[in-house]
Amino acid sequence: MSNQVLKERLNQTIELISTRLEELIKLAAIGTLNLEEEEENSYGSNNSSNAGTNSNSNLLVENNSEINIATTSLSMVNTQTMQLIKGIEDLLVLSRNIKEKWLLTQIPKDEEENELDYEMVEQLLDGCMNELIGE
Repeated sequence: MSNQVLKERLNQTIELISTRLEELIKLAAIGTLNLEEEEENSYGSNNSSNAGTNSNSNLLVENNSEINIATTSLSMVNTQTMQLIKGIEDLLVLSRNIKEKWLLTQIPKDEEENELDYEMVEQLLDGCMNELIGE
């Protein structure tokens, strides 16, 4: 991969992660707002004189709608979280690719540079042996 492709993928992944995180924050705020509204409604209905006039069917409909909202919210949070995890995994793969590319560019490409000069090594070994033995 070229540097430009890596930069583009990095920018796309960062954008995806940022978007998913924003969505999660919005969903958390919506859940908090719904709880606050429910508390206000229950407080207001307890204080009103018509609190006892609600029928069982209205309560059932309200409970079903609350369950549907909670289920939908939970599903959306789960989806956003999975996409956030996928983005982070992509980021890890990108960083591994960058590290591999950096390491591979550190390896010399000339095969001749990696070959040993056996004659020079033999001369060095002979010189060391002569010094150690004292010949």
